Amino acid sequence: MQRHEGQPPTLDSSLADRIAAPNAPSGQDKNLDKNQAEEPPRIGEQFSLVQVVKRSGADSADRPDQQARRKTARQLPTHTQAQSIEDWWQQGTHALQAQDWTQAQTCYQQLLKLDPHHSQARWNLAMALELQGERQTAMKHYFRALSQDPTRLAVPDLCRFGDVLQQNHQLARALACYRWALKQADQAAIHMRIGQVLMEQKHYEKAAGSYQRAIEREPTWQAYHCWGDALLKLKRWKKAATAYRQAIQLNSDFFWAHHNLAQALGELQRWGAAEKAYQQAIRLDPQVHSTYSGWGELCIEQGKLEQAALLFRQGLQLRGWHSPALKEYTFTHDWFAHNIPVLQTQLQSFVDQPVNALEIGSFEGMSTCWFLEHILTHPAAQLTCIDPHYHQNFDPNLQKTGFSHKINKIVGNSHEVLATLAPESYDLIYIDGCHWADHVQIDGILSWKLIKPGGLVIFDDYEWSDPNKPGQDTQIGIDAFLSTVQSEVDLVYQGYQLFIRKHVASADSGHG
Repeated sequence: MQRHEGQPPTLDSSLADRIAAPNAPSGQDKNLDKNQAEEPPRIGEQFSLVQVVKRSGADSADRPDQQARRKTARQLPTHTQAQSIEDWWQQGTHALQAQDWTQAQTCYQQLLKLDPHHSQARWNLAMALELQGERQTAMKHYFRALSQDPTRLAVPDLCRFGDVLQQNHQLARALACYRWALKQADQAAIHMRIGQVLMEQKHYEKAAGSYQRAIEREPTWQAYHCWGDALLKLKRWKKAATAYRQAIQLNSDFFWAHHNLAQALGELQRWGAAEKAYQQAIRLDPQVHSTYSGWGELCIEQGKLEQAALLFRQGLQLRGWHSPALKEYTFTHDWFAHNIPVLQTQLQSFVDQPVNALEIGSFEGMSTCWFLEHILTHPAAQLTCIDPHYHQNFDPNLQKTGFSHKINKIVGNSHEVLATLAPESYDLIYIDGCHWADHVQIDGILSWKLIKPGGLVIFDDYEWSDPNKPGQDTQIGIDAFLSTVQSEVDLVYQGYQLFIRKHVASADSGHG
């Protein structure tokens, strides 16, 4: 297990993305509030659709291509096709500005019958459709307008559509939109957007370069903060700390700059300065769990075990889990709590059911205690735990839950133990053992034989990597396992964790 960084990362393309899962939500659940997701807000100028619409008529009317259209229309006879195009354009523009989306749609559709290559009219039609809730049809027109001539579209249009694409995880297309916008206007805000997409694609070096270019054009606190985030991912702790300090000089009230500065300083073993940064972050916002867990990890590094335990309990209370404080559980690390919002949402169907569950990797029992108290609540629910080296806190913590009678504790290597368990006997399997690719791949293969058809398997730390073990990223091993069972699996959720369900039909497939 490894210490997690301050904000949970997002995924780019992987094998899991390619598994058929029409209803699978993305890793960044937009329904989670800040205290659940604990993700810093998107930084940079945003263009709302209505704002773009209100100025689209004026902006596009002043563009050279539209001036040429009007000049041509005035030169032609009154009843020519060009005059009709001008009429529909003017009426559509007025309808947009009046927020009469239906009328705007009609006008632009009529215009496009006369001139199918009018990219700005097609773009405005797409906006009118989107504002009426017709997202899929709107997207088709957006893409067609872009393919016809992206240079004719205004920068706010391109940026806003890039934002929509990024929010829908169409990162390559979003990047193309921003780069088209950049050709028209070399603005800091556009470099910021490019940097954000590159961060999501895990191209941290390129992202750092984009943020530096944004700083060169406009040295804002947002640009310095995002640059610090990229440097943090690159493990350039000293430069990251410098970037965050520059962001704080420009805006001392931004919580995440202090939070992430503390993390960088902790990696530099500058304990005193890191603690001060965490304290300032808590003063700005005392409701963010990861501040307490990060400070707790800092205390562990310094041997301050009692203070660390207190900080971990405070953080868990902010997650809505009060038992660690009330029952005085003792934890020396918190590698689990950031997963609670997703687990709470995805596992509701198991609550108060006679579930037979299996946990691979239990350590001190933080996840074990949480499962017993929140998911495995039926009197007949059972949990088998496998770990070669339980921490000394495991047994005392389990006793304090009052549910230790539900636990079957097995000491041993997961590969050896899993091979001895009854096939298709578990409803839920939680895999959080050794994260190296070779090991987790075998955990997946063996667990797949044990899960019942319709059962759920959860892989923790899907995005974990160890720079000292190249080629052993957890995702590599999980994807290798998934490649052997693609026809038998539904992807339920993909984020920092991966949830998959075994097809009921898999019972007769010969693989399970």
